[in-house]
Amino acid sequence: MTSNNVITLSSGNVEVEVDVEHGSRLSSLRFGKTELLVQRTNDDSFSWGCYPMAPWAGRTRNGLFKHQGTSVQLPINSAPHAIHGLVHDAAWQVVATSPTSATLRVELDQRWPFDGWVEHRISVDSTSVNLQLTVYASGWRGHSSRASH
Repeated sequence: MTSNNVITLSSGNVEVEVDVEHGSRLSSLRFGKTELLVQRTNDDSFSWGCYPMAPWAGRTRNGLFKHQGTSVQLPINSAPHAIHGLVHDAAWQVVATSPTSATLRVELDQRWPFDGWVEHRISVDSTSVNLQLTVYASGWRGHSSRASH
């Protein structure tokens, strides 16, 4: 079921809410009446729910990396580093839904030096939640994301 940009998936005692507008994140995960995720209390996109980290997870020191000899500067979102990718707060497109599964997709924008997209598949059954995240890259953009280091 979809309403107000939230997709609800359920099977048996398992219920998941997926927030399409805020990074395709699981905003709620309940087993029976027990909520298992931290709920949103402010606008900090890192502190609530369960969100995809793509096209990288973790921290990129100073937001810099090299690709084939070219320095690439990523946006700094947790000074002095770039953390948890670029899609955790993006609005995603809904590709497919059913009562127990959803597939969402988001294009990687100019902040990432490769053309491509990310696909998030979420499914539930009566005992589990399954998450699959796939990052597709189709080519080096090689433009303004370069740094002169």
